[in-house]
Amino acid sequence: RLQQRLASQRRCRPYFSAIFMDRWGSEYEEDMALIESQRLLQEPGGVLICDNVLTTAAGLFLWQVAGPSEAYLSQLVAVQEVADTSKEDWMSVSVSTGRSSAAPPPPEALAALQAESGWLRKLAMTGQGGGAGAQREFV
Repeated sequence: RLQQRLASQRRCRPYFSAIFMDRWGSEYEEDMALIESQRLLQEPGGVLICDNVLTTAAGLFLWQVAGPSEAYLSQLVAVQEVADTSKEDWMSVSVSTGRSSAAPPPPEALAALQAESGWLRKLAMTGQGGGAGAQREFV
């Protein structure tokens, strides 16, 4: 729906100076594709904050924003989960540099991690495999 609304409002290019994402980390790559294709984040200086990038395996997303590309300056911040303070997770904070720089293809191990995270997400969503317990076993 967002893409349709944006397409109908091409007179001016709307963008955000900050975006906060809190989804399963392996889905951030899809979100990032939409953000970049529609130019939704201010360039330069737009801030992108993403929660749960460790426990939900956002490896391919992190490769985009914190890897060898120069499009973002990023930092990972260790945080404790609200529901379980004994577990550490990470948030990524990335700032758009305004430089267009395509990252090289990710290492094979990162793609395998992404595939396994997607499988675990399906288990959690369908109620099979112990739900959140499956996530803990993964970490």
